Amino acid sequence: MEGPRVADYFVVAGMTNASKPLEEEIQFNDSCHKVAKPKAPITDLAIIVKSLGEEVPQGYTCVETTQSGLLADLNNGSLMGPQILLCYKRGRDKPPLTDLGVLYEWKERLKHGCQIIQTTPYGRPANISGGTSSQRIYVTYRRAPENIAQNSLAVTEICIIVPSKGETAPHTFCRVDKNLNSSMWGSAVYLCYKKSLAKTNTIAYKAGLICRYPEEDNASFPLPASVPLFCLPMGTAIECWPCNTKYPLPVFSTFVLTAACATKVYGAAIQFYEPLPQEKLTDKQRSQLGLVSAADRRPILSKTVHTSKCICLLSHWPFFEAFRKFLTFLYRYSISGPHALPIEKHICHFMHNVPFPSPQRPRILVQMIFPFHWPCPYIPLCPLALADVLSAPCPFIVGVDSRYFDLYDPPSDVSCVDLDTNTISQIDDRKSLTWKILPKKACKNLINSLSNIYEQLAEMNQRPREEALMELSMNDHDLNFGKRMHVLEMEIQEAFLRFMASILKGYRTYLLPITEAPSEKATDASSLFDLQGFLKSRDRSHQKFYSLMTKTQMFIRFIEECTFVSDKDASLAFFDDCVDKEFKL
Repeated sequence: MEGPRVADYFVVAGMTNASKPLEEEIQFNDSCHKVAKPKAPITDLAIIVKSLGEEVPQGYTCVETTQSGLLADLNNGSLMGPQILLCYKRGRDKPPLTDLGVLYEWKERLKHGCQIIQTTPYGRPANISGGTSSQRIYVTYRRAPENIAQNSLAVTEICIIVPSKGETAPHTFCRVDKNLNSSMWGSAVYLCYKKSLAKTNTIAYKAGLICRYPEEDNASFPLPASVPLFCLPMGTAIECWPCNTKYPLPVFSTFVLTAACATKVYGAAIQFYEPLPQEKLTDKQRSQLGLVSAADRRPILSKTVHTSKCICLLSHWPFFEAFRKFLTFLYRYSISGPHALPIEKHICHFMHNVPFPSPQRPRILVQMIFPFHWPCPYIPLCPLALADVLSAPCPFIVGVDSRYFDLYDPPSDVSCVDLDTNTISQIDDRKSLTWKILPKKACKNLINSLSNIYEQLAEMNQRPREEALMELSMNDHDLNFGKRMHVLEMEIQEAFLRFMASILKGYRTYLLPITEAPSEKATDASSLFDLQGFLKSRDRSHQKFYSLMTKTQMFIRFIEECTFVSDKDASLAFFDDCVDKEFKL
């Protein structure tokens, strides 16, 4: 009998003859999504002293108002200081700006690679404090190199906010945490900016299946049709680059698919670019990419064309590190040569002859939401072509590429956790919900544990992953890294387990006895659990949290599982043991 395979399918995804432009594939059936075309990156900044008659320079746009319509004076409310405004210019004629900053000249040095806006376009000092203070403040910026890679980020939006007036950084914006107003009067003023991909001309298409191995479906596990979409979540693209553009390194990513029978399928993928001969483009594509001179319609030879592709392994096992090494080998093998063996031989050998690492199943780890379970769909990374899931009339947890927000505004009833800027955007009726309503002692212990783990992770990740991506051999560093990561993962789960055991201490005391056969009434949470008794046993200062928690589907389902026989009996017994240990502390 054949044992389990390391991988089930090898897939190549990218542009096919059937690929359609992504904008034709995405059809939102709601009025919430607003389509916004990507803007050219910002290439220049200027400071003007409006109160002295300085006007906006030609080609520049002035940031005249804040988010709520206030005057965007960088010297906001100052009695003595002049009225100072920030201006910016967009374009593709020079490398874009990649970061903005604020320099307190009296207490710090300029960061490496940054430049200061020292004067206005009219020759006056661009000191934000306006000469009213010896503490000079300047706006700074960092510019990208001439050969900036196509997947680099650049500044695309700028805004000014006044937090004391209730303004916060817009969704996906970074806030420079240095007050621009040094005066004793007026309100604190902050500079915010958004970064997006600094791509030039590009056309995005829905990704399709180029080839696969094996070509026939496994009877017990057919190849999911959605795999190409998850391989290239933002679609496959044709891009036009200047000849001196730095070639971007391949990007490794992972995804998880859930089959109808609830089994998980793991995907490991490497995205990369390949040259595309201009003669393969249609006239429309050449025009969209800016490859035809507007004057005489002749091809522009100073630019090159590339298309994005992806190679991927699908498996029932999350051997991501091993898959990364093999996919990297295949990529490097494909761009070098000549070789004695065709690349197909290596793929066939890996799929059929590489021995399974262990006869045992991978260790099953306790989930962080344990003993609760998510009662809603979870998609780690949603392809742009499937982004209409954000309009689903049910709770969900969906990971979305930040580039989605360059094209669309999400529905107004969606709360967004921005991993790039470390901010949370909530709908109005949930803005009062913060981590501060959590039980203080349990929350403090959890935060302390996670902060310690975060410091260890930051130390481990000092080595650039881009450099590690191109290495093939599994060295001592990789092995030690894997072991330490496993230990830290266990510590994270233990921290959350202690937290859950702490906040649910004594819950079994309030389970009610079953007095009748299961029915719709008998399985109602109010007949299974003494809710009021449980709430009274908790600290009065934490009542809001416990009241909200006990109304969730997760808690109600948990009470049902504790009361009736279920497949969770073993894990619940383990949790009860953890609660008992927490009682003794």
